[in-house]
Order: sequence, then structure tokens, then C-alpha cells
Amino acid sequence: MMTSLNSSAKPKRDLHVGGVGSSPSVGLSTVAGSFKEPRLIERSDEYVRANPWLVVGMAGLIGLAAGHWLSRRF
Repeated sequence: MMTSLNSSAKPKRDLHVGGVGSSPSVGLSTVAGSFKEPRLIERSDEYVRANPWLVVGMAGLIGLAAGHWLSRRF
């Protein structure tokens, strides 16, 4: 398939405010710097990296429980 360059295409802009989110290491260090216990952030990051599917499952269950609770509440 042939592609052509579009001369009217605008270059992509970086939409991250203050550099947070531009790269994971920068974002983590920014967040970790605002807490009094930076080791907690590092341990949490290590746990999520070691057990990604467990964390996804836990987040899903929390989301389902919150959705159920909110649907009953309102």
C-alpha cells in the first residue's frame, strides 16, 4: 500500500503539563517526591510489576463493587 505525505498535517504536540507523565520514571519520581515515605511508592511499583494480573483483577473487583454500590445508591 502506498502512502503519501500530507503537507497539511500538523506535528504532534506534547500535551503533558509540567512534564508529569512524559515518561514513567519522571512521573514516578515526581509523585514519589511529594510523599514523606518514598519507599512506599517504590515497593508498590515493584509489587505491581511482579503481579500485574493480580493487580488488574483487584482493580476490576473494586470497580465492579463501586459500580454496584453507586447503582444502588443513586
